[in-house]
Amino acid sequence: METRPQDHAVAQHLQPPRSSPKAVCKKTEAQKESWHPTRLKANCTGPALPSVLLSNICSLDNKLDHLRLLLTRREVKHCCAFIFTEMWLHGNIPDSAIQLNGLALFCSDWIASLSSKKYGGDLCVYISKECLQTSQRHVRPVLREVRTWSQGATSTLQDCYENKDWTVFKEAATDSGSVDLEEYTSSVTGYISKCTDDVTTSKTIITRANQKPWFTAEVQTLVKARDAAFKSGDREALSKIRAGLSQAIRAAKCNYDQKIHGHFSNSRDMGMW
Repeated sequence: METRPQDHAVAQHLQPPRSSPKAVCKKTEAQKESWHPTRLKANCTGPALPSVLLSNICSLDNKLDHLRLLLTRREVKHCCAFIFTEMWLHGNIPDSAIQLNGLALFCSDWIASLSSKKYGGDLCVYISKECLQTSQRHVRPVLREVRTWSQGATSTLQDCYENKDWTVFKEAATDSGSVDLEEYTSSVTGYISKCTDDVTTSKTIITRANQKPWFTAEVQTLVKARDAAFKSGDREALSKIRAGLSQAIRAAKCNYDQKIHGHFSNSRDMGMW
């Protein structure tokens, strides 16, 4: 049977359009490049694991163009942190000369008086600004009001409960021989709350989602002292404070561990939860 040209044109029109291999390849590459924001949007409470690139580059000055080209690659440009050692920098090279777009720069220049080397030995860290904004968005500080108990607050509260005539609450909630349980309960709990407020003090604290439960005020004070010693450049004080901080962290973790085990051993359900 002979096929007419018109039938051939109609058959081509009815066939579904075929996407070119280049279009499919570009679509796949675009999907792969957008994996980082996509994962963050899908799991907003738990961001993707951070990726770090570590390299000993031996002189950054003559490799900046290659590094900028490397950051355009899909496998590298979504890294959260870039750590480079042996930068071979000095004080005459400003930070603006090695700044990269979209990255926050933190570097430590080589100091001849503090090093036995003639050159090298410095460190440079680039942090993705997108990663910093994401971490700040997920970890927001929250203000919370807590009650602090002084040394004699417990004994004072016990005396307050022992000297109180608890029958007055029942008599006040009794009408025509029947006791209103809601009024009786609210009056008793209100009195207990008033006594607790009288013997304790209230203060507002800042809590964060990533704050460890064993992180005490003593550890926080030592962390601030360590940061201050590091900024001042006092190595001897920094070494002592770091040693004290390590001991305080071990003690805080041990105390918290004993506290949790104590809740289970004493069968205190409220304290356990």
